[in-house]
Amino acid sequence: MKINLEKYYYIFGEGIVKGTVLLLFTYFTTYLEKEDFGRLTLYWSTIPLLALFIDFAQRSFVKKAYLDKGENIKEVIFTIILFSFFCVLMYLGIYQVFALNNYSLIDSFFDFYLIICAFLFVVVEVFLSYLQISGQALKYMIIYIGKSLIPYLGTVALFIYAQNNDIYNFPKIQAFTLAFASILTLIFVCRKISLQDTIKNFVKYSSQSLNFSLPLIIGTLSAIGLNIADRYMISFYISDEKVADYTVAYTIASILTAFFMATNKWWQRFMLTSLKNGDISLISKKFRVYFLVIILIAFSLYLAKDIMIDLLSNESYSNVNEIIPTLVIGMIFYFLYSVLLNVPFYFSKTKYVVLPALIAFVLNVILNVILIPIKGYEVAALTTCISYFFEFVVIYFICVKMFGIDIFFGKKKGIDLL
Repeated sequence: MKINLEKYYYIFGEGIVKGTVLLLFTYFTTYLEKEDFGRLTLYWSTIPLLALFIDFAQRSFVKKAYLDKGENIKEVIFTIILFSFFCVLMYLGIYQVFALNNYSLIDSFFDFYLIICAFLFVVVEVFLSYLQISGQALKYMIIYIGKSLIPYLGTVALFIYAQNNDIYNFPKIQAFTLAFASILTLIFVCRKISLQDTIKNFVKYSSQSLNFSLPLIIGTLSAIGLNIADRYMISFYISDEKVADYTVAYTIASILTAFFMATNKWWQRFMLTSLKNGDISLISKKFRVYFLVIILIAFSLYLAKDIMIDLLSNESYSNVNEIIPTLVIGMIFYFLYSVLLNVPFYFSKTKYVVLPALIAFVLNVILNVILIPIKGYEVAALTTCISYFFEFVVIYFICVKMFGIDIFFGKKKGIDLL
């Protein structure tokens, strides 16, 4: 399969998923009460966070294992799934204790499905990592689209045709969808492998995987935490209804993120290749065009914010238009960070990838704790923007001071290459 064709598969898959979810968004805001929608959005945002604490970011090891020891990749995948299964058993025990004492994260039903779906999510994501690194982009796209869209499509179908507005339908459909994809994964993994040898090597593979993945947890946790911390704090200090308002505004601003994340796989490969060739001037020239496109999309979102609110929700959400520009600016800073983090990644200095995200996360939490109770949920947009700004500033100075690379001005080690 040609590399260019793979690129289009990934872009098409991301576009279909993000675009369809965006189109379906209005049904959730229309058919659900604000409080129910707010709780559902907490569930949506918590799945990837809990999944991180189930596999401890080991899905990232699949790519390295494929490159280093491709003949044992199935054993490695099975080891990660088995490790995650043991973690889920522990979390189910904790859930039972909490439920008996009437403690919950969202509510008892959502919490149970969070654990189940997060585990199944890990199983599927581990398989997707293998498909991506092995160049099977078409299979990747099919599974990715199916597991991402079926829960949304199924829930909306129940809204429209069955007049069933139960918010618990989404996790039920998601669990069924992920279970089916997980069965396909296990069929692939368990074919032509020796379970006895795999179990025998469980400790060895787990040790290798955890040694590689654990340093990445902080960075991943910070990135995910920065995305959902606002919503939990708004829920805690104000109400689930305001979580719904904030989610609508954040979703509109995230259209910008969806665009550059869809093109990121191509950009990352281009940038890493250019860094290998020492062609900083080429990166700079391409980046200026890329950045201009991002700015134009951001400005278009600003102009169309009222239209987008009407498309995605109803008049009860009209007040969120005031915070969308602030969130869009924050997304621009996040874009700049995502571009620049390829520099320390190329030099295998993962601690410099983690540091900016950790600083941004901690700053976001502190500002939210101080300001949300005083200023209301709207200030979360400003704290998010500030946090993304500092995340960008830190990674920029790391690139310039630690690696001598400045893609904004096409400089390497202080020498102008343009």
